[in-house]
Amino acid sequence: MQTRTTLPVIISLFLLAAITTTIQGQSWRSSPWEFQAGVGSANYFGDIGGTAHEDNWYGVRDLDLFRSRLTGKAGVRYNHSQYFSFSGHAALGWLSGCDSGGRNETRGYVFNTIFFEPGARAEFYPFRDILGRRGLDRRGMVRNYATVSTYVWAGMGAIVYGVIPNDALEARRERDNIDHG
Repeated sequence: MQTRTTLPVIISLFLLAAITTTIQGQSWRSSPWEFQAGVGSANYFGDIGGTAHEDNWYGVRDLDLFRSRLTGKAGVRYNHSQYFSFSGHAALGWLSGCDSGGRNETRGYVFNTIFFEPGARAEFYPFRDILGRRGLDRRGMVRNYATVSTYVWAGMGAIVYGVIPNDALEARRERDNIDHG
């Protein structure tokens, strides 16, 4: 089972290394656009699966590394002015859950889910660079110490998903007339 889980991770790391581009430092200061990309993992903390007993260390025992699945995210941010920014992103990922080893092991439910999550948000910076000390030092080098910025944001997003259940979960879905997706 471990080789089936390891292979997607190796392929993902290879693809990430293959599409990596050269990035020039400090070029972001001359452009209002920021591009984001990332990869991560998704874990399901729900009724399917779960620990066999109540003492689960605040959910830590619900983490099943063999059921962790790959996610990816890409986004763009436009800095309109010193006080306003707008951003959008899209995430794609997979979730998986299994009752084996959990408190409901006798049910035998297993599922896989593919999800897509688009989102957008606007940011307002009423106080930018509080405690910031910028300037030039004696050698003419730019001095940029850590700053503190506060911001308020509002946004919206959605999630679209499709559940792929095993036979036991499909029978429950049909029996209780549950529609997913």
